[in-house]
Amino acid sequence: MLVSLLKEITEDLGRFQTSPERQTRPTTPVLSPRLEVRRNSNGIRTGTVYVNCYDVFDSNTPFGGFKDSGIGRENGELGLRNYLEHKTVIIKRPEDSMP
Repeated sequence: MLVSLLKEITEDLGRFQTSPERQTRPTTPVLSPRLEVRRNSNGIRTGTVYVNCYDVFDSNTPFGGFKDSGIGRENGELGLRNYLEHKTVIIKRPEDSMP
């Protein structure tokens, strides 16, 4: 029974992944009476997966897409990364100060 249920969930998610219209969207809604679908939602290559709801988030929730719908995130802590610059500083110390 569990194997059958997992197969159904995997097939449901497979239809979302292979649909051409789903390849460029930043969000994907999934309607399913089985809450087990959330365990497999990582297989859907969109930035946000809504399970049994849609357009529910606040300003702290990162939002963005995959592939053609964009790279990067808006909102939340992940959204700040677009504005940060990382720097590496390498300093040669005098020979006598080396451990």
